[in-house]
Amino acid sequence: MAARAERGVKRLATTFVTTARSLLPPAQGGTVGPASARLWGRHHIAHIMVILTDTLQTVTTPTTIRPITLAKVIDERHKATGTLATIGHEVIANDTASRLASQAQRLLSEVESVLLASPGPSATVESLVGPVRVTDHLRATLLDMVAMSLYDGVDIPSVALTESCRTLAAVLDESHGGRTIELRVPPACAVQLAATQSGPSHHRGTPPNVAEMDPVTFLQLATGFSHWAEMREAGRLQASGSHVDDVADILPVVNMAEALTEILAED
Repeated sequence: MAARAERGVKRLATTFVTTARSLLPPAQGGTVGPASARLWGRHHIAHIMVILTDTLQTVTTPTTIRPITLAKVIDERHKATGTLATIGHEVIANDTASRLASQAQRLLSEVESVLLASPGPSATVESLVGPVRVTDHLRATLLDMVAMSLYDGVDIPSVALTESCRTLAAVLDESHGGRTIELRVPPACAVQLAATQSGPSHHRGTPPNVAEMDPVTFLQLATGFSHWAEMREAGRLQASGSHVDDVADILPVVNMAEALTEILAED
């Protein structure tokens, strides 16, 4: 059991590191030109540095206090948007994007060495938002980075998209789990949800209300970058059943589009 848990942490840690690397300018080259001003601007790089610093402090602070749930971790991090934005602005100071990028690459190397060390971090650690499972911290911060990729249009590893879909599905199951609607996001995940109004409770097989979409569409809906009606009209999702549109009432899971607008806003 312990070995399996350690493999799970290593898998998430590896995905975290590769995703962070894909969101930073290449380590070689040394400059961030005007064409990359939005993609790799100072606020973008500074926020990655905030995530990396937060992760380094978190995974090196073990605790025996009972951890909060994954849904609570994500909700509390969202509430801390203003704090994270302030920290990011302090990180920027008067540095150029190129200097910040070099600092971020060094910080990422340090985080990687800690996350992938043997033995790895403690199972439960103290974070910015309270005691958490180290896996839940990695899931939440990976979701932060995936949302940044949606905001900036950066290509990231597909495994990061899959992990974040599973994270959001787990939160939906915790907060709105039921037997009326099945939300499918192949090949990442599927979750059964309750209707927001009175609806049938299905006990065997597939519920009568089914919504299916690709991972990017689900991530855009679940993080506030798009809306159910527009995605349905555009043919980005398939939906059937009289209660399937109730899914619109529980999305986004967390409005990261709004949060990133605040965090990444230019001076």
